[in-house]
Amino acid sequence: MLAMEVGHRVNMEGGTACCRKTSPHGLIDCIACLNDAWSILLEALDPENRSHAEWILKAAQQAGPTGIGKSDILAFWRKALASSHQPEVAVIIDQMVEASIPQIYWTGYDSLVLISAHVVPKWSVTISKDPLLYVFPRRWLDIRGIKVPDFWQAALRAVMGLVVFRPGISQTEIRWRLRSVYDRQEINEVLRYLYREGHLEQRLGHHPVLHAALPPFDDEEELKVHWFIGEKHWYQV
Repeated sequence: MLAMEVGHRVNMEGGTACCRKTSPHGLIDCIACLNDAWSILLEALDPENRSHAEWILKAAQQAGPTGIGKSDILAFWRKALASSHQPEVAVIIDQMVEASIPQIYWTGYDSLVLISAHVVPKWSVTISKDPLLYVFPRRWLDIRGIKVPDFWQAALRAVMGLVVFRPGISQTEIRWRLRSVYDRQEINEVLRYLYREGHLEQRLGHHPVLHAALPPFDDEEELKVHWFIGEKHWYQV
């Protein structure tokens, strides 16, 4: 939680923020919105997981715009917790990222990093100033931040095409083959969508990935993640 009690539409530096009260969508950096959402999230966690969430948020905030690497976070938990607790940490991070008003975000292009919501303007583009609205740059969004169906479908089919003709392809190779068109975050977003919709299945080494909280993967993990056609027919994409 950010240690400030202020009104809405104000960011950590005291400037204008993207606020849920004025923006139905977009990347929120309004302190009041983030504090309210943080309180709701903590109420849903048990005491142990609450302390884990607080540490994760604090680490992301202290890292600033640079962010903290996924490997750095996991290294801490390997030292501090038994291995049986590590999947719970992934679930907590996923809850914080996937909340209606996220406290943290996965971002980064050369490497995967976790950032706090209060620095999200550094990683996003401004598509409106009144009201202020931030979005992550994506090839399938227009200048208003609206998804263009044809561009989105092209991205889905580009990834599906690789898996159809190369079952078991690693995520590293998917990113490499599409590197001239889509960046790391765009590939992650497409893969996550196709996985959740049942079009793709993934395996980490020889084991199926059973929890959607595990993605996104860092460079080392991507070498071990392999993608296969899911239960839904590929031509339904």
